[in-house]
Amino acid sequence: MHGARGQRRRIACPPAAGSASQQQQEASETIRENVNRAAKTLEEMVEEVAREMFASEAAAYLSADPPELAQADAVRSAVSSRLEWLDANFLAALNVYVQSAQSSGDAALLELLVALREEVLLQVVGRMVPGGVCVVSMLEKAEEQALWHMRTRSA
Repeated sequence: MHGARGQRRRIACPPAAGSASQQQQEASETIRENVNRAAKTLEEMVEEVAREMFASEAAAYLSADPPELAQADAVRSAVSSRLEWLDANFLAALNVYVQSAQSSGDAALLELLVALREEVLLQVVGRMVPGGVCVVSMLEKAEEQALWHMRTRSA
């Protein structure tokens, strides 16, 4: 290619793309990092809710009054303080943990994880457009069916 003065211009070649296996490895690493981050966030949330519930129940026991903090309030607080970081990776990890709790029959953990998922969806729906609300409704129906199946299987 020649410029205005008859000089040759060099066209830079695009950088060579990495091999397919290198790209797959990088993609796998990214997925692994996202899953680990989501699992860590979920673990922090479960610990926070458990710690708040324990403190509330301990105070109630000592004062002979009913607990001041309900699990739903502790869950709402844990979710709202992290809502900006709760993404599709988090929901995917949360769903895997819910399935694991269902499989193991850990009813208390299942109840907490389902409450976390419901609260995440509720808070996200509050920020969504109407089309997204329809998707959430379908997810809730699937969750209800899974819980019903778990209850009938354990009965």
